[in-house]
Amino acid sequence: MAIPDKPDWFKPRTLYFRRPRGMRCGRRPGPGGIDVVDAVWCWYSGGDRKTSYVLNTDLDGKYWILWDGDWRPNSVKWTPVVCGLRRGPAGEEITPQTAAAHLLLEAWSEENLDPPMEFRNLIYPELLDDIGRELWPSLYEDEADQQTGEPS
Repeated sequence: MAIPDKPDWFKPRTLYFRRPRGMRCGRRPGPGGIDVVDAVWCWYSGGDRKTSYVLNTDLDGKYWILWDGDWRPNSVKWTPVVCGLRRGPAGEEITPQTAAAHLLLEAWSEENLDPPMEFRNLIYPELLDDIGRELWPSLYEDEADQQTGEPS
């Protein structure tokens, strides 16, 4: 499955420094949040990162927001990472799956991360390979060469 086409009006915006004017969101994803993926990176012993990504709307339902954080009971740290308008100028709505794919793509490319070592709790598993091919094409070159029988 390919990454769904992004409507022209859907422009993901990182939220590390400033939120759009009028966007209201709480301190964590609300109860209607969609768990997109849990990703795990491990760079060295003791140097790892586990992040849950959750898709939710702002309090007014105007924006899709991709949050990163941790659902563990003692964890209170959630960060809205990237957002995009939920509806276009003519009232058309972007689907949660399309929004999740493009917001995750933006979040990972903005952070310039290495590929995660492990994925868990995938709600849209068919999209992760396509996101990986887009962000880390060299990882998929060997796979393509093996399928065509050409040396790399």
